[in-house]
Amino acid sequence: MGLFPPYIVGLKQKSYRMRLHTLFIGIAAVTLFSCQAPESENATLAHEELGYQVYTIRENLGDSAAIDGALASAGEMGFTLAESFGWSPMDHMFLGISGANWNRMLHDHGQHSVSGHYMPLELLGHEVKAIDSAGIPAMLDAAEAMGQHWVIIPWMMPEWVTAEGAIHVTNYVNTLGRQAKKRGMRAAYHNHDFEFQVVNEAGQSFYDLLLAHCDPRWVDFEMDLFWVAKAGQDPLRWFAQHPGRFVLWHVKDMDPQDSSLQVPVGQGQINWTRIFAAREQAGMQYYFIEQDECQAGKAAMECLKESSEYAKASLNAPITIPEE
Repeated sequence: MGLFPPYIVGLKQKSYRMRLHTLFIGIAAVTLFSCQAPESENATLAHEELGYQVYTIRENLGDSAAIDGALASAGEMGFTLAESFGWSPMDHMFLGISGANWNRMLHDHGQHSVSGHYMPLELLGHEVKAIDSAGIPAMLDAAEAMGQHWVIIPWMMPEWVTAEGAIHVTNYVNTLGRQAKKRGMRAAYHNHDFEFQVVNEAGQSFYDLLLAHCDPRWVDFEMDLFWVAKAGQDPLRWFAQHPGRFVLWHVKDMDPQDSSLQVPVGQGQINWTRIFAAREQAGMQYYFIEQDECQAGKAAMECLKESSEYAKASLNAPITIPEE
């Protein structure tokens, strides 16, 4: 058996939400039973680094040797920035490896990590209730060991997408942000498409409520641009309404014919020139290439390489919008 259970590697469920649910419930089960942006912090222009979400290459992370090889391959593609996933709230490890060892392996291959995805157990359950903040110090300890600045809440069960759920999530994210700020870090929230559902009689979406009530003094947002498009939303409208709050981006593309499928960045229907031209208004500091599933028999590393080639040629260069 490898470093971590097989349900983490090569998951093939139909949706990203189901994959994340399987991932974190599995981790828990294995352990249990075996406004406006802050003026100073978000004022920086985007760093010219090529980033990726490690979840993209999960099929290559079977054991420590495989992880080392996968990180080496990503480094050879030009990636210098890796966003983590798979932290367990039960054993406080990343896919069975300590944050310090992940940090060392990343540095061995010319990479570092400024952000990671972390899940409180309550968001994996069906009962909407207050989220226990007792596990936050362990989360922050793990992020510090990885050298990260942002601790990101990435997902929840569908039952949470209500006005009541928004209250509990914003309370928790604000608590996380306040504790993170004491260590010179920040909290963030990562969206999918379901946050854009209207949840109250005033016509506000879950995402509206998060942006209204997550305190910009210690909470940022990581905008997943694929899921924004999947929800029928225009990211530029959100940038204009909440300038400076979207400091991190997930960059993944939508199949030209089937909007439920993802393709390597630059091969789909999303207009990256238009979006990246607004990165200063958004407050974007870092972006991470991600692809939840590769299609047409392609391996994850092949998809990541194709995305990296487009990004190096088109996204990290100065961008101008042609006049209409």
